[in-house]
Amino acid sequence: MKEVINDHQYKNKDKKGLWRKATAVAGGLLLLTACDQQPQITDGTVYQKEYTKYDVAFFGSNIWAGRREIDTEVVSMPPTHKEIGMDKDRMSRLVHRRNEFWKVYIAQCPKAELPQHDKIEKECKTASFDVPLQIYNSSQLGQHADFNKTK
Repeated sequence: MKEVINDHQYKNKDKKGLWRKATAVAGGLLLLTACDQQPQITDGTVYQKEYTKYDVAFFGSNIWAGRREIDTEVVSMPPTHKEIGMDKDRMSRLVHRRNEFWKVYIAQCPKAELPQHDKIEKECKTASFDVPLQIYNSSQLGQHADFNKTK
């Protein structure tokens, strides 16, 4: 009889310990995510624009091949063009679908001027927005933009 009581107490102690550990882990994760959350800025200086063209070829209903072209414009740097995936000639011979994405990056900095490109994300609050082509074309590097989303 004595062993049964001790065994029962031991199992309850294990369950309590497991719940304590689970609660501690959940609380830790909650704190980490809460500390990292900051309200997103909606206006600032445009410091980068990015245009992505994504071509996809299908085999049946599955994606068989993909190709991505990324054009990036950054304040005080020359524009860059990057190609990832299958070459253009081969991709153009396949049945495919093209998707295009336009993204504008803004920054709010403590000083009036933007710092060097590699220091912008360290020294300023930043945000990026997926935008339609018209807004992408009207956004100019170094100029103020407001992406206040009214719901």
